[in-house]
Amino acid sequence: MRFKDGINPKKWYDYAKFLLRKLTGRIASDVGYRTPEDMAWQAEVIVFRGLMCSRCKEEGKCVGIEPGQTEACGCDWIGKSTDMSLSCNLNNWGEVKDKEDWEDQKSKYMNGLKFGFVKE
Repeated sequence: MRFKDGINPKKWYDYAKFLLRKLTGRIASDVGYRTPEDMAWQAEVIVFRGLMCSRCKEEGKCVGIEPGQTEACGCDWIGKSTDMSLSCNLNNWGEVKDKEDWEDQKSKYMNGLKFGFVKE
């Protein structure tokens, strides 16, 4: 850490927020606050949803037409893919209740595939 970072009040504030998140953990998530751990598995869910609905992601809205319908619903893709309680109209992905539910879905649908970055 650089000296100027140590005397920067914004850095103190950011660190205090980090500590508060770590200390409050479960209570905060019950009232809608997402912990860093929640953000990690939810990011995986969003990436998965983007892979499963790549055309919708490119268009920025749902473009798949459900069986029995004549046109796509047109839902905002970002809003729909980031809301863990929603599911795809084409059944490409479902709602995710919590981290354990996501782990179950990963083991069921992804068969050992992993998300991540590869350094070349």
